[in-house]
Amino acid sequence: MLRSKTIAFLHTNTPHCTDPGACDALRPPPRRPPHDPNQHRDHEQLDPSHPHRTILHAFVYTAPIIRHKPNRLGTRTVIRRRAIEPQKGPFRQRIRRFPPQRFPRTRRFLAPLLFVATALTGCQTAQQPPLCLPETAHAPIEQPPAPKPVPGTLTAQPSDWAELPGTAHDTLEGALTALARACPTLSNGYREWQPLCAGLPTNAPLPEQRAWLQTHLQPWQLTAHTADGQRTTGLLTGYFEPVIAASRTPRPDYPFPIHAPPPDLVTVALESVVPATRHLRLKGRLVGNRVVPYYSRGEIIAMGTRFPAPVLFWAKDPLDLFFLHIQGSGRLRLAEGGEARIGYADHNGHPYRSIGRLLVARGELPLERASLTGIRAWLETHPHARDALLAENPSYVFFRELPPPSSDPADGPVGALGVPLVAQRSVAVDPRFLPLGAPLWLYAPNAPQPLAQLVVALDTGGAIQGPLRGDFYWGSGHAAGARAGRTKADATWWLLWPRGANPPVTRNAPLAATAR
Repeated sequence: MLRSKTIAFLHTNTPHCTDPGACDALRPPPRRPPHDPNQHRDHEQLDPSHPHRTILHAFVYTAPIIRHKPNRLGTRTVIRRRAIEPQKGPFRQRIRRFPPQRFPRTRRFLAPLLFVATALTGCQTAQQPPLCLPETAHAPIEQPPAPKPVPGTLTAQPSDWAELPGTAHDTLEGALTALARACPTLSNGYREWQPLCAGLPTNAPLPEQRAWLQTHLQPWQLTAHTADGQRTTGLLTGYFEPVIAASRTPRPDYPFPIHAPPPDLVTVALESVVPATRHLRLKGRLVGNRVVPYYSRGEIIAMGTRFPAPVLFWAKDPLDLFFLHIQGSGRLRLAEGGEARIGYADHNGHPYRSIGRLLVARGELPLERASLTGIRAWLETHPHARDALLAENPSYVFFRELPPPSSDPADGPVGALGVPLVAQRSVAVDPRFLPLGAPLWLYAPNAPQPLAQLVVALDTGGAIQGPLRGDFYWGSGHAAGARAGRTKADATWWLLWPRGANPPVTRNAPLAATAR
């Protein structure tokens, strides 16, 4: 036998339930013992002195008694109801019997729901709908603070073309050419670039190009978040394509080899198993069944002709060759006549280490002279310390021969994206934070030549690491090298991305192992 009790309220002239204490009066009174049977039975009139007079005009208990009676056809559910009504004075019971009737099993849960709905209805007033909640529920709920950006991340905030410095003075010469070379990568990786690349006005007049950029691309200002706070500027350096003297065959005055990738160099790529390592390339060599670090610069130079890598060319000056390794590409003025071009093919996997910083740390060179020109001058005046200092940078680059260069400034060396760089329109970035091929607006007023212009991320570099780190490609030759050597300035960056799409700013990716 299952017993359940349902309480129903008929609420009239209820006082305002504006504080949590008033709601306590609406809770059902505790059970009372049976009263005197001779007491007055008129339940239509309530005792004026009763404490619940202003709350209840009628208070009815409906107590269904449910029994399950088996018979030949199965189990029959029968309900008998018992009504308990308030009487004058203390509450008194009067029991009414109802005939048995069918009671579906699903209606057992209807009674508690009716009780909750009626109790909440009784708490409402015309002026303000209160809540019958505990006192703690009336306290204001504190909103959690907005999450702070994680240190070591890059965020982008939407901006406007009017906020970009120098937009009215940029001639855009070569800018859309560089963007057109990045379009195959952008279209394959980001669907929003497909219609824009199809309608890129590369050969249109300047006003039309400028209108197209401002109509289709949304500027996003980039902010780097570090443990010390946030900043909107990052270090900008410069690089160039050096021109050095070389020969295709070894000669007494051309003794320094320019190597192609060696056959025993092993690359470990794990992006198919761990996608987060797509920018990580481990380099080494096999010793038995183990991969060990590959030879460092000092070890390769010490091995001499015993080093197993093929030799493409022979350089005349060791310092020219060292800076060729840093730049990652160059032009060769051949002793046999004519010119050749070589580009980055691979590297030994060791991290790049700046010899300029070493000289400054050792007090050999003041900070303001730690440029390419200053470092070269120190090495020429200290020939006895040259080889040991160069070996302090363990990174070693291997090259490949490229098609011969032309006089077109847009015909630069091939960058990490696999397309030729455009002079003064190409930059190297850290691909962990910015997508390769993305157009950027660069503002560096303290560069050797103030920069406020559109550039395209067509390259990477081993020393280019960080969310706002950039390397500006100045071009080929001695003049470009002089400007690149003096470039060390703060730069502000805006990412230009198709309107209506969120920019793919990458965060907390593993360190890249590319080098230049």
